[in-house]
Amino acid sequence: MTQYNVGFIGLSTSGWAHTALVPPLLENNKYSLKAISTSSKESAEATAAEYSKRTRQEVKAYYGSTSQIANDPDVNFVAVSVKAPLHKQALTPVLEAGKDFFLEWPAGKNTAETIEFAEAAKAKGLKSLVGLQGWQSPAIKKVT
Repeated sequence: MTQYNVGFIGLSTSGWAHTALVPPLLENNKYSLKAISTSSKESAEATAAEYSKRTRQEVKAYYGSTSQIANDPDVNFVAVSVKAPLHKQALTPVLEAGKDFFLEWPAGKNTAETIEFAEAAKAKGLKSLVGLQGWQSPAIKKVT
């Protein structure tokens, strides 16, 4: 069984990734949260501390450029859950580092950017996954 050591870009102590993406990830023993990356030092440190406590293992904190988490040797899979206009900035270092990745939908801010991501991943032989987590939204669950 492949073990995925996950670096998570855009994970904070609240918000979409915290409530909808990470809980199922932590329930599956194929995934181990190793590092998080947010835009601010305070947010990164707070989130890393919370998830270190929850997972009973060290979760590294990175902030600013996503190149730090992309180049972490303990991370072999990167999840990106930031607003779509920031996907290129967040994902480019991950692609350059040759890491498999999960990218929250929509993949790119337009078709050209989405194609660019797909071609870069294919050229490097990377496993990529674009997720549509909207079905987990409490509002959608209530309607359906």
